[in-house]
Amino acid sequence: MNKIQLDGATLTKLRSATEVSEVCDAGGIVVGYFSPAVDRAWYENVEPPISQAELQQIESNLRGRPLADIVRELESR
Repeated sequence: MNKIQLDGATLTKLRSATEVSEVCDAGGIVVGYFSPAVDRAWYENVEPPISQAELQQIESNLRGRPLADIVRELESR
């Protein structure tokens, strides 16, 4: 990945971005996109809406078929 060093004014503008933003030249032509870094502190105390026990129960009830069986069935239609 390439790195581009920014001047203070540009850095200030990018730091104000709260979501993916288009980066344009002086004529308004898009030259790329900027995705701000995520602050991991936002997620430190977040818990999933489902318990570990519920996840394990879902996993134990999963059923499936081999892909070859699915393809064979579709090809026979």
